[in-house]
Amino acid sequence: MKIMKKIEIIRSKQTDHIMNEISILNSINHPFIISIDGVAQDDKHIYLALQLVNGGELFTYLRGVGKLDIDQSM
Repeated sequence: MKIMKKIEIIRSKQTDHIMNEISILNSINHPFIISIDGVAQDDKHIYLALQLVNGGELFTYLRGVGKLDIDQSM
């Protein structure tokens, strides 16, 4: 479950990004891309039901390490 605070999405101007993420995940069926099982929201949060990915998001990892070397990217 990916839980995002609406106030943080709005504050960081990521509304379009989140809407695109949901739209893309809903339209893609590929073995190397996680699938989305559902979306829900309440007055404070948006909830995405996603496949389990051990280790978290690749984006978060890349922000920490900078970039992958050639061996890591293969």
